[in-house]
Amino acid sequence: MMKDLSKVTTITANSWVQDNIAIAMRATLNEDGTWNIVKNVRNAELYLANKEVCDADYAQFEAEVLKSAN
Repeated sequence: MMKDLSKVTTITANSWVQDNIAIAMRATLNEDGTWNIVKNVRNAELYLANKEVCDADYAQFEAEVLKSAN
């Protein structure tokens, strides 16, 4: 018997520097109104050298997720 069926929306994005992914971002929005966001540093050297740009991308991603969560 199936139990606890739920709908989950996933949003993903990457922060690119030149032709490389510095960070990957993933958010899940649950139908009960809860959500989470994960930032995965894919290239530490690239991320640290471009932290301001990557962090701005993450802030923009978070803002888009929050819009979708409402």
